[in-house]
Amino acid sequence: MFFPIRSYNLFFNRFDTGPTSTPLSLSTDQPTSSSLCLHAPSPPSTPPPSLGLSQSPPPSPPSLQCSSPPPPPSPNLFTPTVDQVRTQLKKIKARKATGPDGISSRLLRDCADQLCQVVCYIFNLSLSLERVPVLWKTSCVVPVPKTSRPKEPNHFRPVALTSHLMKALERIVLRHLRPLVSPNMDPLQFAYQPGIGVDDAVIYLLQRSLSHLEDAGNTVRITFFDFSSAFNTIHPSLLRVKLERAGASDQLAAWVTNYLTDRPQFVRLQDCVSDVVVCSTGAPQGTVLSPFLFTLYTSDFTYSTDSCHLQKFSDDTAIVGCVSEGNDCEYRKVIMDFVDWCELNHLQVNASKTKEMVIDFSRKPSDIAPVNIQGLDIERVRTYKYLGVHLNNKLDWTDNTDSLYKKGQSRLYMLRRLGSFGVCRPLLRTFL
Repeated sequence: MFFPIRSYNLFFNRFDTGPTSTPLSLSTDQPTSSSLCLHAPSPPSTPPPSLGLSQSPPPSPPSLQCSSPPPPPSPNLFTPTVDQVRTQLKKIKARKATGPDGISSRLLRDCADQLCQVVCYIFNLSLSLERVPVLWKTSCVVPVPKTSRPKEPNHFRPVALTSHLMKALERIVLRHLRPLVSPNMDPLQFAYQPGIGVDDAVIYLLQRSLSHLEDAGNTVRITFFDFSSAFNTIHPSLLRVKLERAGASDQLAAWVTNYLTDRPQFVRLQDCVSDVVVCSTGAPQGTVLSPFLFTLYTSDFTYSTDSCHLQKFSDDTAIVGCVSEGNDCEYRKVIMDFVDWCELNHLQVNASKTKEMVIDFSRKPSDIAPVNIQGLDIERVRTYKYLGVHLNNKLDWTDNTDSLYKKGQSRLYMLRRLGSFGVCRPLLRTFL
């Protein structure tokens, strides 16, 4: 690789503003304030100074000790049942990679009946104490390339491997949390909602745009925002306030805050393991709760009128302005208000990658001044790939059809070449 593995860990944690963002070793003799203690193992072998690599395997799993029994349950506390725990353990996929705790996913699934009671006890202990064991918060980050030839850390997407026990607890918490906060969620957030998906987001945008363009002289302006590692910029203290305002109990809000605070993180790239960095900002990608927590984190900024609306799909945000007679004041004001809200909530708008598309069916389109964000004029594009669909400034399907045709042709060529070598049909289906 072109960069030491330690650089990847620091790059993925570059948004952390907490006091514990310096590289640490996994071994520590300092006691924790939580009643769920973690005795960390010895750190990996010291890497060469020039490369920052370690050829030793990942740290061995620490031991989890409970120093006191859980307090008596309160009527206001959320307490998972044994049946809920058993159901979630049986839903674990056996082929999933093992997390930092070293507990096999197949073991948890096959022994769900035998383990459900003791695991339920630990889950209730964690929730009642509003503490998450440090080992369950530990993330093994595996960089996944975004491009075919990645050369820099920003060409990788960090996917976190965490404990399967923690994921089972997250699923239980999510099923309890979603109904509590759903009345306060953004109605134009199309991601991670039951029965709603990408198609609904694209159809809603097209329907609003085409309906406005039916009248002569009308235009539609769409700004597609790009964020810099949106999931890694969540501040737990702000998220706790939003959780409580949305209807979550103090117990769950405190538990989620503890989960996102002081999270040990190390990067594994093939046989190399980095040092540990402790994170107190962001949510690990690849976990169960992180996507829903991000949608809740951004749910307090909503806007929808007949002439302008803001719609989201996770961090893919678009502001659609239905402009009549060249009056785009509302459209520009919503953009400025959203940018100011992003700054207050520590979401970093990447103005250089944010694009605007102007849709105007008139024969002589008027000269429209560009939108300016953070002192930079937003680039105006003819086509934009929104949620996998290629949209153009005529709102026809030529660009999207051409893209699908080229993609299909490349796959058919690969299948023909593999078929000429006598590859069996079951294996060919994997390339479809």
